[in-house]
Parts: sequence; C-alpha cells; structure tokens
Amino acid sequence: MTPDMLPADITGTFIFDTKKQNFTFKEGPIFTNVILADEINRAIPKTQSALLEAMQEKQVTVEGNTKLLPDPFIIIATQNPVEMRGTYPLPEAQLDRFMFRLIIEAPTVNEEIDIVHRNIEGLDFTKLNPVSLKRLNDAREHASKVEISNEVIRYIVKLANETRKIDNVILGASPRATVHMVAACKAAAALAGRNYVTPDDVKDMSFHILNHRLILNTETLLSNTELNYSSNYDVIKNVISETVGNVSPPRWSMFTTKGITFLLSLFVLITISFLFYDFIFLLIIFSLLTIILLESILYFRNVSQFSHLNVELDVDKISCNVDDEIELFLKISNYSDY
Repeated sequence: MTPDMLPADITGTFIFDTKKQNFTFKEGPIFTNVILADEINRAIPKTQSALLEAMQEKQVTVEGNTKLLPDPFIIIATQNPVEMRGTYPLPEAQLDRFMFRLIIEAPTVNEEIDIVHRNIEGLDFTKLNPVSLKRLNDAREHASKVEISNEVIRYIVKLANETRKIDNVILGASPRATVHMVAACKAAAALAGRNYVTPDDVKDMSFHILNHRLILNTETLLSNTELNYSSNYDVIKNVISETVGNVSPPRWSMFTTKGITFLLSLFVLITISFLFYDFIFLLIIFSLLTIILLESILYFRNVSQFSHLNVELDVDKISCNVDDEIELFLKISNYSDY
C-alpha cells in the first residue's frame, strides 16, 4: 500500500461486467494476510480511514456489502518522523488500533558496517524461508494458552488507569491498550519459554504499547524538545517510566493456595519419614523432598525480580472504571485472537 492510493484502491469496488450485465465485487489488496502501508502519514485522511474497519472488525464494507478478511490479518505501517511536510498525522482512534509502535534508532557503527557488507555481498531474498500459515496459527494458539493471573491483570489495568491521571498527559491509555498489553505479555512469556505472565513482562512491553497512545500537552513537548530535533521520544519514555514506577506490581505470597499446598505437602512427607524409619522409604522421601525443593527454587527464582517489593494491592482505592475493566478482562480470559 502506497500513499498515492485511494480508498477504493485498497478495499476494492464494484465493477460492471458487460457479459453478465451486472456488478461484481473486485477485491482490493487489503484481502490478504499481511498489509504493509508505506509512509502511512503521507496518505490522505480518506485513505487512512479506509483501514479503520479492517483494523478493528477484521472486515470491509463496500456499498452495504460486508466481507470478512482472511485470518490472520496483520497491518504493518511505516512513517518517517523527519520529513513531516505534506503529511497527515494519524487520528488518535487509528493510532490506538496499532498494537505497537517500534522506534528504529540510527544503527551503531558495527551494525552499519554489517549493512554495508551485506549489500556488497548482495541480498538474495529468494533464499528466505516463508512462515507457513499453520506454523503461525500454532504459535498464536500457544501464546493464547499462556496463563495470566488476576493480580497481573489488575496490575495492567491500574497501570493504564494511572496514565489517565498524569497532569501533562491529555489522553491516556484506552481499554484497547490494556487488551493489547495482555496479548503482548502472553506472547513475550511464550517467547521466553514460560507458560505464565510476570509483572516484568508488563514492564518490558509498556513502552512499546503506550508510546503512541499517550498524547502529551503542547507545553510539555515544547519545553523538553530542542529546536534542532523534529521528534523527541525521550519525553514520552520518561512519562511512561514514571508511570510504571508509580504503580506497584503484585507480590507473590506464601499464603496463597500454591504456597499453602507446598507447605502442607512438605509437612506430611516429613511426618511420614519420622513415623516410618526405614532406609528405602527414607530414600524415596528424600528424593521427593529434593524434587519439591528444586521446583520451589525455580519458582522463587522466577518471582525473585519482584518478590522483594513490599506491596499490597489496595482494592478500595481502585475506581469503578478500573473494576469494570478488570471484569471485562476476566470475561475475555479465553480470548485467542492474538
């Protein structure tokens, strides 16, 4: 997709068939799995708005006729923040539909040397191995099965709610941002080889999820941006870092169902070992205790990054809006469209 395209060029249109003497729908390039919108901010607003329905509802409506898009459907867009003349900034509602905004910095010296060598040797794109649709769907299904606790969901919602209270932020994170955060954290946990989400996953994903959604006031942007810079991402990065620091992550406690089960199992095994003083039986008990000990060490190692924080979730201070969002997440906990 290029900036010179019109809405009908993207979604498709009805064309008169002279042989059949009727109008038939000619699908546009949007009916595919991956759309790459090159320099989307150079496209006219009408062309940009042609993607709104597709990005959210995964469908296209032309002259009252609705057609579903193929699954999976992914839109990747680029924009150049340097050349801003003659561009049309995306509206907030459309920015919110993008899951991430990945900011690509200038390459380092070694990276640029590698780029030069690759171009000298020649780039052969025919040797790329495409990802099959089955493999992609398997990866999505695997990510959807990653567990996320109610405490981590509450942490995500409180983090989004905190962005709406900052003085220099005009527009905070939307409920769609929290939905995307849950999906991103599940995928990050799956890539890390875990079947559960930790607060550290939330912290790692926060900037990528929020940096294009938070709208700062003009005074903050002007006072923190030098004249020779066309864009300044450090401001929004500092705001997001401050927001993450203001929200306390959940803390794992021994007084949970898993913790109490572990203590009771340990107590029962030790009691049995004292009652039945037999070498073979003690060997079995010792092996079981060793396995439990190793499992507990691995578990505590996974939560050690945030278990030292003295945090208690204050449910009374959470507004009704936050509770409504948490209830929404609990209802869609089996949502698999990631």
